[in-house]
Amino acid sequence: MAGHKGWTFTVKGREGLVLRGQENAATYTATVRRTTGDSWALHSTGSALSKGVRKPEEIYVADGTAYVKKGTVAWELRARTTTAPLTGVRDRGVVQKALRELAPTLRQLRTAGVTAPEIRYEQDVTERTLGTYVGTVARPEGLR
Repeated sequence: MAGHKGWTFTVKGREGLVLRGQENAATYTATVRRTTGDSWALHSTGSALSKGVRKPEEIYVADGTAYVKKGTVAWELRARTTTAPLTGVRDRGVVQKALRELAPTLRQLRTAGVTAPEIRYEQDVTERTLGTYVGTVARPEGLR
């Protein structure tokens, strides 16, 4: 995506889950660069703070595929955007990963008899446009 016009944004957010009066929250900040036009790309670099620990996070999106890197591990998540119904993508790696991560929590909630009204999820995101640029949004190292 060399030399494409685009925009630079700063993003700040907070998300939290309250369950039985106990809150689990995270905040994040990032700088996002997005090219415009028919063949666009996006690259976000930032960090998330949860339970007192700040971890870097990087997202790269191009040609309908999103890649996510959390912490210092290799690029661990790759998701292709499609218009298929959820039933058509159950066997995809990204869906299986989400199910593996969510299943233990759901089991605990069911065992504890927790119902939906006892759970509260909040998300707050703000964005500020820093300006235009003519630059490159290139694949990060290790993602070749």
